[in-house]
Amino acid sequence: MKKIAKNNLSFIITLVIVIALRLFVFSPVYIDGVSMYPTLDDNDFVILNLLDKSIERFDVVVIDKDYSGKDLIKRVIGLPGDRIYCNENQIFINGELLVEEFLSEGSYTEDFSEVVVGKGSYFVIGDNRSNSLDSRLHGVVEHEYIRGTVKFVFFPFKRIGFLK
Repeated sequence: MKKIAKNNLSFIITLVIVIALRLFVFSPVYIDGVSMYPTLDDNDFVILNLLDKSIERFDVVVIDKDYSGKDLIKRVIGLPGDRIYCNENQIFINGELLVEEFLSEGSYTEDFSEVVVGKGSYFVIGDNRSNSLDSRLHGVVEHEYIRGTVKFVFFPFKRIGFLK
């Protein structure tokens, strides 16, 4: 009888730990669309780190639906204080050409006028520039709308691994 009670207690403790991790540390995210192709593909599942709020250039982030009407997943290219513009398919940050090795060959970014990223905000853009609703349309993203960072794909299994 004591063994059964001990097993139930172990199960309850495990369940509480799993729920706490899911709610406060990691969350699975389903990729619906191709705006981050080739880095992420439609129907991929990734792990969102809910604790990582220290955003750096090139981080892939999930943006809360309150920003644009639905959850978005984008790459951060502009940090607070940056001046960003695109001319002839080349993005410049603070006057320097941005090297984007993660883009697929033949990727094209339409020109956009200079944007100054304010304090506590980020300029985000999809890797698939022709199919991405991002800061070029919605404006910069305030830090409070960033749910966390994505660094790992866990499904489909043939794509499992860390992001570049």
